[in-house]
Amino acid sequence: MVLGYPPGCIIGIFLIEMRVVIFEDNEIKYIDVKDVLNSMGITEVTWVTNVADGISYINDCLENEKVVDFIITDMNFPLCYGVKPETFAGNWLVDYFRHNKIKIPIIICSTMSIDCDDVYGCIQYGPDTDLWKEELRRMLLIQFYM
Repeated sequence: MVLGYPPGCIIGIFLIEMRVVIFEDNEIKYIDVKDVLNSMGITEVTWVTNVADGISYINDCLENEKVVDFIITDMNFPLCYGVKPETFAGNWLVDYFRHNKIKIPIIICSTMSIDCDDVYGCIQYGPDTDLWKEELRRMLLIQFYM
């Protein structure tokens, strides 16, 4: 083991095979989240900018027996292409998965401080801090090594 890195890492590069879907309509925030995932060796990252496209993608994965390991979602984004963001979109997404018994861990990554019992975890995103990045890495590693 290299000092400071968990087993399975080579000089800080994580060797994790996961398929992650990011629900986010802000490109800068999406790139920030994707960069954290890529730094862990997670390269199967799909970006969706609205609920309808994301649910369609995930349903296609499930029908074709492709595993989606994690969903990372904002709370405020459009329900479908071409409409304004809705503050309840993230809650609606969580409710959709719970109602349809789709068991994919969800991490909420929002600029707002959120506490939601129905998800794997909540992170408060801030472009000027690295705290959210470390929390996201920790959550993914805990789930991966379980």
